[in-house]
Amino acid sequence: MKERGLILSMSPSKKEKLTRTDYLGKDAEEYSRSKWMARLQINTSIRVISLLEDERIGGKLTKPLQNYIILDAGCGSGYSSVVLEDKNVCLVGLDYSFDMLEENLLQQKNIERNEKRNKIPRILINGIIEHLPFRNNIIHHVISISAFNFVIKDSQRDYIKSSILSSIVQSLKELLKKRGRIVIEFYPKKEDIEYYLRAFKGAFTGGLIIDNPGKRKEQKFLILRRED
Repeated sequence: MKERGLILSMSPSKKEKLTRTDYLGKDAEEYSRSKWMARLQINTSIRVISLLEDERIGGKLTKPLQNYIILDAGCGSGYSSVVLEDKNVCLVGLDYSFDMLEENLLQQKNIERNEKRNKIPRILINGIIEHLPFRNNIIHHVISISAFNFVIKDSQRDYIKSSILSSIVQSLKELLKKRGRIVIEFYPKKEDIEYYLRAFKGAFTGGLIIDNPGKRKEQKFLILRRED
């Protein structure tokens, strides 16, 4: 049976020095089978989607979610995809790991078989956040769960961190439609938070939200709206 969905390989030809190997091969399969991880990611996805309508970035969206194209940057094996599709969102997923994208399609196939329902095919792209392969003004909103942890993780020099983030911010601004929103869940090093805030300042309105600060379940979110 042909699997629903589409995976496009659009990684840059030059090999990048990345730190995402924990999501390749068998590791991708183990991650995708973890019930604990599924609960965590689904709950985080629900929180991220709710933050798209946070008062600090404009409040309620003007249309129901199903009227938007949403990019899930770092979609992984699809926990967030399930939450979005339950709201009939047109989803575009991007992930570095082809193995995770295969798990994503397998998960969708299992859902359709078990729940006897048809879904809008997932459009999945094999690529990285540092090289977003989209034309301008095509995406309404962007979410990202955990994936931004990798973009400057191994960069030691200040100017390299700033350069990487500035490039990503410019790409995000270009691909988003007017008043497009972004919610990023991540867990950066304390000293790196300022790099993110500085990079997004000027191009986006918004800031940092911390849930459960100082506790084991602490989570950090960037909530942003494109400045027009």
